[in-house]
Amino acid sequence: MPWWLLGFSPGGIFFWRPAGWTAEYVTAYQGPLFPLASFSSPDIRLASFPTGIYHLIFAVDLNPDGVFSWNHLFWDDIVVEVTD
Repeated sequence: MPWWLLGFSPGGIFFWRPAGWTAEYVTAYQGPLFPLASFSSPDIRLASFPTGIYHLIFAVDLNPDGVFSWNHLFWDDIVVEVTD
């Protein structure tokens, strides 16, 4: 099952993967669902992003075809502001 972490910014859409952020449509994780009480990774940094408002979305795709599609997603989001 594809897990996605997306960042919508004034500069476009970015996807997180274990190697960091990319503009390529890639999943953060591909595998079965499991309980995730919390998650922390040094690679999910926004400090290198330009200042501005970002919309971050965590999503799980119930159609495991590796293609990002809003029609099959369960997701939650948060808005963050990166400042100097």
